[in-house]
Amino acid sequence: MGSVASYDPLKKGIPGKSKPKWPQAVHIYSVMYFKAEVKPLVAAHWVKDEGRLTASGKLFTHVVLSTLLTKELWEVLLCQVKDEVEKECQICGQVALAKYKSECEGAASVNPQYFQIAIEHIYSYLQEVATVMTSQTGFSISILARGPLPITNSEIVTSHVHKGQILGTHPLNFGSYAHDMFDGVIMPKFNGFLHQAFLRSLMSLKSNSLKAAPDVAYFSEFTSSESNTPTAVPPVDIETSDSCEPELSDHGSEDKDAVFYMGHHSTTQPGLNVVSNGTIRAIAWGNAVILTRSAWICSARKIG
Repeated sequence: MGSVASYDPLKKGIPGKSKPKWPQAVHIYSVMYFKAEVKPLVAAHWVKDEGRLTASGKLFTHVVLSTLLTKELWEVLLCQVKDEVEKECQICGQVALAKYKSECEGAASVNPQYFQIAIEHIYSYLQEVATVMTSQTGFSISILARGPLPITNSEIVTSHVHKGQILGTHPLNFGSYAHDMFDGVIMPKFNGFLHQAFLRSLMSLKSNSLKAAPDVAYFSEFTSSESNTPTAVPPVDIETSDSCEPELSDHGSEDKDAVFYMGHHSTTQPGLNVVSNGTIRAIAWGNAVILTRSAWICSARKIG
């Protein structure tokens, strides 16, 4: 099946601050064994090398000599010593990365730019997921993400709406046909992306600040087509409503091929049947979405 793009939540990082470089084993060795091994060797060589120039024409100093001798020692070290150094190197690297992630979270909690980066990225990701699903099933697919929702511990919830017939002769509905692929392959990756791009600790901060915002509901229509060209629908603003319950259309409830699924954490639950005359009507309700109070909707039209 098609691939789903990966997302690095630290790719952009903190403006003006670079990601930490993974520590070099030679440097870690120097830190661990300088007094015991490197320093005595430097002292022994200093007398005969003082005032001499290096191969690059620089005057020997304690620092230059320490660097050269450390590299020489590293090349002839026993395997068990190198293994010990490599283990310490991994520990130091993980500590540095964890500290950087913590700093990113701290910066993101006060920097709206961090959220905007995630918002811009999620649209292209949703489009790719929709295209993969359409190419595999022949259904017209629409995917929606909303949140963070204070009433559900600041979860980002993903949903999809579909319409079409199963490819081939399988007498199955979409849920049965696509269960393994969607729930077992795509949703775990997609939810992994959501949980990385929208860190729960930050979502809690932002969503709690929006508790006074009204509940919202909105409708967005997609017309099913035989076109081979996948179509993306730009993000739409949420229209405020006095009720968190969606207003459903009176027609279209008899189309059993079109089912509204709402899922998160790699699970799907059958929900509302809202398709009418080839038109897919996606429904979402809940609290306002991050900062912009908008939701992301992507669709891919039926192929072939």
